[in-house]
Amino acid sequence: MDKVTVLQQCVDQMTLDMFNALRLLPPLDTEDDSNAEVVAEQLERIKGLAKDLLLSAKRTNEVIDTLPGLDKTEADQLEELRLLQLASDEEARNLLEAEAEALQWNARAHESLQVICDTRLKKRPSKISDPPSISTTLTTTASSTILPTTDL
Repeated sequence: MDKVTVLQQCVDQMTLDMFNALRLLPPLDTEDDSNAEVVAEQLERIKGLAKDLLLSAKRTNEVIDTLPGLDKTEADQLEELRLLQLASDEEARNLLEAEAEALQWNARAHESLQVICDTRLKKRPSKISDPPSISTTLTTTASSTILPTTDL
């Protein structure tokens, strides 16, 4: 998960903890101080809510501290962006040149294949002789037939 998403989740969790702390805080009842047990229980609940809220804030601060660029000035960051843009433009030019070269090689390969196909097709008709006629086939078959001899 990227750092911005982690930070967003930490902020969301901290907001939820704040909402829960405000919602779950017991009402202040200054008139009834007689029950010390109830007051102690309320104090424990308040301490638990405060602890959860402090942990969420601490996690959020830790994530913020890991974000890149906090130690750089705005001018430094803009300079880094400018250098990255120059590098990106150079890579784009290299890709365009590579594409042009690939298209040239593709055209050469296509031309070579076309020459090979044309050459093979021109040679093929001269190698094929006329098909034999039926009379030639019958004569050849009759002369090559061996008749059995009888030894009586």
